Amino acid sequence: MRTAVHSDAPRTERTVSRAEWEETVKAHLAKEKKLMRLQDELSAERRRLRAA
Repeated sequence: MRTAVHSDAPRTERTVSRAEWEETVKAHLAKEKKLMRLQDELSAERRRLRAA
């Protein structure tokens, strides 16, 4: 269930071009991919430790 978050802080969103949006999304996806690889490496290391 999602709950609304209300804040008196000013909003920081801005309108960007499609090209800028795509570039930002690609950069974010690259970070997620890197994180997934690190999680896979950590999981493999944990499995090796159990086998020892």
